[in-house]
Amino acid sequence: MICENIEYHNIAEINGGVLYRIPLSVCDALSVPTFDADGKFLYDYSGHRACARTTVGAELRFCADGDGFTLRIATEKSVDVTVFNGDFQCAAVRTVPGENTLAFERGDAVKGVGARSRNRFAASLWRVCLDGDGDITFRSLEAENVRPPRAEELPRLRACFHKSVIANISGFSVDEYKYCCERIDREEQVGLIEVNVSCPNVHGGGMSFGTSPEMAAEVTRAVKSVTTK
Repeated sequence: MICENIEYHNIAEINGGVLYRIPLSVCDALSVPTFDADGKFLYDYSGHRACARTTVGAELRFCADGDGFTLRIATEKSVDVTVFNGDFQCAAVRTVPGENTLAFERGDAVKGVGARSRNRFAASLWRVCLDGDGDITFRSLEAENVRPPRAEELPRLRACFHKSVIANISGFSVDEYKYCCERIDREEQVGLIEVNVSCPNVHGGGMSFGTSPEMAAEVTRAVKSVTTK
């Protein structure tokens, strides 16, 4: 998604500045009912919610003039921030819980790289990788002439794969299967979507979708309603 001239990679929703890798409505629905040996309900295990709200693999991508930028974020816990300019890593820091103001500059190795490049990230492109637990709230980004990257500034999957690829989709609920398949269906390089129904159904006692013909059929109908492949 693109918001305020920044491309948020592996971010599905921004709510009040908080970055969510999976939509908040899906995160809140993730729970597993727990029963005792006699089948009596005990509580809802919500550990899946914490996993869904982690920011592993999330990136902020943007192009900017000049040799650096300043990022302001608030983190609930300590978060690893790794910054790449073009193909090169130029910084790695760890935030403290609370407000963080982080300033980064272009590395010397990138300054000698030409603006035109093939099958790699353009020299003008910044990538800010965020990995950690707890909420991460985006405050502001200060840089010169910020804009989202263009297609030719990002490496293409077809640089490694010259034919269509198969995307394997898993999920913990019908809505999550539907959401993931709808998004991957937009990708030109994906020619086939494989739906993995061995994942636990958190709304059905933790049983796998594949153990129930009815649930497998429901997942299939939901996926087919939002895909063309």
